[in-house]
Amino acid sequence: MEVYDGTRKNEIFRKFGWKTPMLELIFDYKGEEKRIFVKNESYNLTGSIKDRMTFYTLKKAYEKGKIKKGAAIVEATSGNTGIAF
Repeated sequence: MEVYDGTRKNEIFRKFGWKTPMLELIFDYKGEEKRIFVKNESYNLTGSIKDRMTFYTLKKAYEKGKIKKGAAIVEATSGNTGIAF
């Protein structure tokens, strides 16, 4: 298996606002070359936790005046969303 940094693909993904680097895995499967792109979550501040969704949710709520700077956020969750908040 070969691993490439996927630089060309990363440039495309960044245009959409995705900043987590991609790795391109090239390997042989049943005699055919296959390619898979995977996210390198070690570069993401919170790993693969739902930080993008929570950031967007909080940003929109702030822009609409539903929350104010310094407000406490209470989230009823037992999962990754609560950790991301």
